[in-house]
Amino acid sequence: MTAVYSEDMIVKRVPKAVRERTKENMEQYHMSLYDAFDEAVRYVSPKGAELRNAWFFSDYRKFIPEAYLPKYLNFKLFPLRYSIRNAK
Repeated sequence: MTAVYSEDMIVKRVPKAVRERTKENMEQYHMSLYDAFDEAVRYVSPKGAELRNAWFFSDYRKFIPEAYLPKYLNFKLFPLRYSIRNAK
């Protein structure tokens, strides 16, 4: 089954280029949401942004929760590693 891209899959504000590249990856190359978003973030996200930190830790739960099991969306039980790193 191939996932069909829709704008509501990405729930947090990201650059338009990331959205467009994610859509292209899913529709043209038949990538999963996670893989398409990961590739888009790697190549078109601005350095130093929260999105880039999420890419470094491969943790996009705040951006594409649909790609994760619901239990991992509980940030108290499973905190974001890049948020912990920034808190220090």
